[in-house]
Amino acid sequence: MPNLQLLHPILTDLQAWLTDQIVWRRYDFIREPQGFADADRAYCADELIRPLKPEDDLRFVYEDEHGAVYIFAERLAWDSDFFGYQVARLNAVLPSTVLPCPPQINFTDALLALLTEVSKRGIRYLFAPVFPEDLALIHALSRTGFNLIETRLLYHMPLANYTHSERYPVRFARENDLLLLQQTAREAVNAYDRFHADPFIQPEQADRMMEEWVTASLHRGFADATLIPDIAQPAAFNTIRYNRERWDGWGYKVAQTVLTAVSPACRGWHKKLISETNYHLRSLGVDHAILPTQITNRAVLHNLEQLGYRYGRSEYIFRILL
Repeated sequence: MPNLQLLHPILTDLQAWLTDQIVWRRYDFIREPQGFADADRAYCADELIRPLKPEDDLRFVYEDEHGAVYIFAERLAWDSDFFGYQVARLNAVLPSTVLPCPPQINFTDALLALLTEVSKRGIRYLFAPVFPEDLALIHALSRTGFNLIETRLLYHMPLANYTHSERYPVRFARENDLLLLQQTAREAVNAYDRFHADPFIQPEQADRMMEEWVTASLHRGFADATLIPDIAQPAAFNTIRYNRERWDGWGYKVAQTVLTAVSPACRGWHKKLISETNYHLRSLGVDHAILPTQITNRAVLHNLEQLGYRYGRSEYIFRILL
């Protein structure tokens, strides 16, 4: 008989195995320096087995006659409180056999067991970021009722030699900028991000989410810095996460843009903010910059390529309603 059990009792036993076996990683396009890949693989393993509150821990092992499947998911407390229903994220589904996962492996029964269990726990909304290489998981998600809502791209560039032909006046956001930045976040709608692209999430909820995101960036540590134009009405911003807590483990300093919004009144400032973000990060000694966007965002992609950014990798965002 198939069996679904909490993974918690054996999590620490999986750490070395995960570190050795994980192949697909969000930052696997960073090939230098030597040792970064191993350090990042260890970080990914640590993230999968990190301590979670019991009410948030949705990590299981599914076993049947074909073997064991490890399922790594978690309830997201902040998201659940914000939307008013229980939200969870599926982080990985891995076979107990050698990785990378062969595409012919069938995860369907394991996912169905997961959906039954998390539904019993009150989860209403489950989403899953998935690498395009993970065909076995993509096939299983499609079979079990998940919908694709976003195709995300990561662009990147090393910063050691970054220069641009122009410099632009920017500064860090202050408390008295918040109302304007909230308005900018609410009104500069990206119809293809995972919140606005999901028909289940009401447009006003998605807009309020963007507004709350910039508020939390300034007040609650969602971002380490928020860069804005140094002009009279700075209706544009770029929030930045330094990832300082990872630098020592990586042996390399990687930072990323989290959220960018530009109102029509500040048209043209996206490229300017990203360029000045590069200069700011370089001044901190950051080695590499990462910027996520959607595959549909041609204007952003054009700006990034003009600044010297390169395509790094893609990921899909699937979700199911329970």
